[in-house]
Amino acid sequence: MNKKRILELLAVVLIFIIVWFGMKWYKTPGVKSGTEAPSFSSSMPDGKTLSLNDLKGYWVLIDFWGSWCGPCRAANKTLVQLYRQYKEN
Repeated sequence: MNKKRILELLAVVLIFIIVWFGMKWYKTPGVKSGTEAPSFSSSMPDGKTLSLNDLKGYWVLIDFWGSWCGPCRAANKTLVQLYRQYKEN
């Protein structure tokens, strides 16, 4: 094999390894569905800070999504239904 072909093959293998490790890392979150979430805080639109610890004793649905993510945006309809169903509880 010539040198260019060997470099191309090595590049493909390297990309495969990077993608494989990336997918393994991405698909293995530190928190599993249905378990207690680690505490975190975030700024609210009104400028106040809300901590997850402030909501102890309440049912909390946490959903992280991106506005660029088509399936995430499609799932928002379900979130709106859940909100309407449980907002008074």
